[in-house]
Amino acid sequence: MVCSNFWFKRIIVLLLVVITYENVRGQSWMPGYNFRKKITIDKSMIGGGANLLDFPVLIELEDHDLKQSTGCVHLSKNNKELDISFASANQSSLPINFQLDSYDALKGKLVCWLRIKELIAIGNVGANEFYLYYGSMQTHNPLSAESRATWGNAYQNVWHINPDLAPATTRSANQSSGNDMIGDPTMSLTNFHQGKIGSGLQFNGLTTSMQAAPDTNVNVYVTLWLKLNQIGAEQVILASDTLDNGFQLTIDAEGFILFLGRKSTVALVPDIWYYIGVMYNSQRKEIYINGVYKSGDAKLNFPTKNVGRLSIGKSKQGDRYFNGMIDELRMLRVARQKEWLGAEYRNQLNPTAFVNISSQEMNPIQIPLVNEFTGANGTNNWADEGNWSYGKLPEPYANVNIKAGKELRTPAGNRVMVNGLILEAGARLLLGGDLEVNCKAHIGLSSSIALDEGIRLVFKNDVVNNGAILLNENIGTLTFGADQSLQTFSGSGSCKVSRLEIDLASGTVLLQTTIKVSKELALIKGILNANGNLTMLSTGPGNYATLMPIQNTSVANVIGNVIVQQFIAGDFLAPATARNWWLLSSPVYQSLTEPKWYSLNAIQQSIFVTGKGGVNNGFDLSPNNNATIYTHDQSLPGSLSQKYISIATMGSNVPLGRGFYVFSRGSKTEPNAYVHQIQTTPFSNPKPYTLSYSGKLFTGELRVALHNRNTGGEGDGYNLLGNPYASALVWANLQKINVGPFLWVFDTKNNAYRVTGDPEYIIPPGTGFFVKVSNGNSSGELMFTEQAKYGAAPATFSRRISSIEKVTNLAQYDEKSTLKITLNKEGLSDDYILTLHPSGNNEINDADAAKIGEGYLSISGLATNGNKLSIDERATDTGRRVIKLFVKGWTTGAYTLKFNATFNNHEKLTLIDHYLNVEYPITTDESVHHFSIDTEVGPSYGKERFSLLLEPVKITKPINELTDKPFLFYPNPINELLYLKAVNQTWRNLKVLIRTLSGEVVWRNELAVLEPGIPVQLSCSQLMKGIYILQLIDQTRNKTITSFKILKN
Repeated sequence: MVCSNFWFKRIIVLLLVVITYENVRGQSWMPGYNFRKKITIDKSMIGGGANLLDFPVLIELEDHDLKQSTGCVHLSKNNKELDISFASANQSSLPINFQLDSYDALKGKLVCWLRIKELIAIGNVGANEFYLYYGSMQTHNPLSAESRATWGNAYQNVWHINPDLAPATTRSANQSSGNDMIGDPTMSLTNFHQGKIGSGLQFNGLTTSMQAAPDTNVNVYVTLWLKLNQIGAEQVILASDTLDNGFQLTIDAEGFILFLGRKSTVALVPDIWYYIGVMYNSQRKEIYINGVYKSGDAKLNFPTKNVGRLSIGKSKQGDRYFNGMIDELRMLRVARQKEWLGAEYRNQLNPTAFVNISSQEMNPIQIPLVNEFTGANGTNNWADEGNWSYGKLPEPYANVNIKAGKELRTPAGNRVMVNGLILEAGARLLLGGDLEVNCKAHIGLSSSIALDEGIRLVFKNDVVNNGAILLNENIGTLTFGADQSLQTFSGSGSCKVSRLEIDLASGTVLLQTTIKVSKELALIKGILNANGNLTMLSTGPGNYATLMPIQNTSVANVIGNVIVQQFIAGDFLAPATARNWWLLSSPVYQSLTEPKWYSLNAIQQSIFVTGKGGVNNGFDLSPNNNATIYTHDQSLPGSLSQKYISIATMGSNVPLGRGFYVFSRGSKTEPNAYVHQIQTTPFSNPKPYTLSYSGKLFTGELRVALHNRNTGGEGDGYNLLGNPYASALVWANLQKINVGPFLWVFDTKNNAYRVTGDPEYIIPPGTGFFVKVSNGNSSGELMFTEQAKYGAAPATFSRRISSIEKVTNLAQYDEKSTLKITLNKEGLSDDYILTLHPSGNNEINDADAAKIGEGYLSISGLATNGNKLSIDERATDTGRRVIKLFVKGWTTGAYTLKFNATFNNHEKLTLIDHYLNVEYPITTDESVHHFSIDTEVGPSYGKERFSLLLEPVKITKPINELTDKPFLFYPNPINELLYLKAVNQTWRNLKVLIRTLSGEVVWRNELAVLEPGIPVQLSCSQLMKGIYILQLIDQTRNKTITSFKILKN
């Protein structure tokens, strides 16, 4: 409502009554309004000496008392409604007709049309005084019958040219919808621009126009504001001509107005607003510009009847268009004299100079501007009228007060919009549908707002929460959506929500009390100043709040400190123990300058951190001062584990984007934690606990430089990184340069590293992980971006191709076979993944992922050099091959191998159990194999127990009916080996040549037979790097069959 600071005014009403009573004593007051201002029209602005009857005055006020910083305006579906009214000063309690044109709540700017019964001109007795009333439960609808009556019978049609309905309809201000001005197909809301009075219509002179119902008057009386964009050609402003009837109002090529054979005496100039009036009846034909007569003549002939539909912006024939703007178009039933047109011109040219406004007066009897829910009918039903103090349901954007101790439920599925909201002490509001609060909300002591699943609660103004806001923890949204520069959330209460959304018109939300978020924080538009009062919860494995991707960090962002929780699992069953190492990263940072870094204080606040130098270096007291926090340095020699370096002091900082390795003894808040975790053995197996980081949330882009000793050492290329966001990341969406396709995380439960190449792998916030720079490169880069966050739109991804990605001519065929073997026992597991691919290599390269650490149980494949691989890519081959497996368990007993296989039907896989001397065929889909380990018997585990037998399967039918090529070869580019395969038939006596681009033969081979579906392996290691031509020749016919261009790496 316009009555700004409404709640404050209620509190001080008694004081104001005393102050203002003498000022208004003896004066009548319009019932239902709390405030008013006297407005006086300057007589000198009327001119002419004659009083004007039923004159529609344009009122334009911009006043501090009308300013509503909250933007609390009544809104219906299509119109703005406002709690204002007008009355003449000599009958100050009786409303007079007016029509709202627009209201800007932030500026306190009011534009409306007021019907003055008699506008007194200079030199005449009387004053042009009236009152503007505001602050009420009563609202004004600009399209109501009372509002339309502002124009009286003298007006056929009035169009304020406001964009009322999409795509381009401006409603008649004084008639029914059948008289609306409707845009042609080329018009849209984009054609509405700032006009002379509010909005105006822009016409392009080529295709744009509007249509309206016929003007049925015999006479023609038209007024409007117009502004030309250019001259040089005849332009039609209005046309109603049909055959020999109707009229045209046009502009000629020189800018003169033409109307029914008359031409104005002055020309219009582009880019200047003009007030135009044309009159035509049996006595006269006249043209007025800015209220001054500019052409016409006396009675010429009888007027012609207008029967055609009104065209605005083009001729009826469609051959002449208007290039400019039109505003405030009126069709009248009566002619206007020059005094009237002159007064209208001066009023509309400068409406603020037309009136004077007094200071605010206050009604000594204040009207409560609130609809109170009393529950008088004994139910909690919003829709029960008897539960409301006014005996009727609140209108949209009413002020609502829920009385102390009462419970109110809104209708399920219905959106409720209120202005102000008060919950008195002990009140309870249950939301079955969305609720939008446009003005200030006050939640009293012990009161609460609770939401059903999926409900949205929107606050568009300040909130004082001394009670509780409880949104459904699975689905429920709290939105701050103010259009003011600062929106605050304060109070002594509690607030826990599933999703917190910031979607402001502009400005900042300042949290002055705590909000806890369990699922999502979404920054859409505006700034969130967390101010240390935002907590992002983590309540269990995989249950954590995440900062959603930000589309534009210059439009939406977060400042101030945020508390981000991280759940640390515990209570592991033996042999596992949560007293172990963890790879972590901070989801917040503390640095004020670049480069960004984070401290490790949050870790020490939750667990005991020991290190060299003990308490002198800021560590916790310990008998041995063993280091328990490490970072990682790739430049050091040795294996991955040998490159860890302990932090020197607790004052050490870690660069944002890097991770750390920490030994957790459990939460230091546990009873007798020091005794059970450090001082006395046996040490406790930690229970789950929560780390709480406090700092700033990182948003935007972060580039992290990667390094590689590149000496061929076991630990070369590994870099310890950390998720820098309080957000989950998708591995494939991280942008990479010279980085392998795998990441390694530490499986605390199995006490070993676990590797994955799954593109959709989710990296939770607070996670540290290793990546590896590709072999042969001394450096690389990984870039964290908003688009890499889980939940980012796939269409916005912009990935950089890793140096190890391969491009082959087999992209359209499924040539890949995959076998995943999972070793399980009592909740512990480990994986080995074997991939067979035409572009694979039987030697170790960047397509393979090393097994790092063995843990309690372990499975891996053994390369030819004996190295253990967790992910093992091999070449599709023509012969039988055996791949040795390594399996390990921590105790004697039963174990399980689970197989997930996807074959291309080119290979047959068999598991060989050498200990039991049996073979088990591996089929597609899933299968399980049970076996036992005896830790006292060496052959029952280790590298001698199992192996995989791979055998090619001959294909007797065409391998791919989609290709018309007789041969396939791969890979391309070539590294060491080239595979050649016939598609549909058996070939004999083939010669294979490789030539340079100049035609020189640099490699040759002969094939006695090449059968369809069985590839032949050819070694090309002797070729130098470059581009070559592969040529296949049928020696029987001495004819070249096909040629391919190949690239040798």
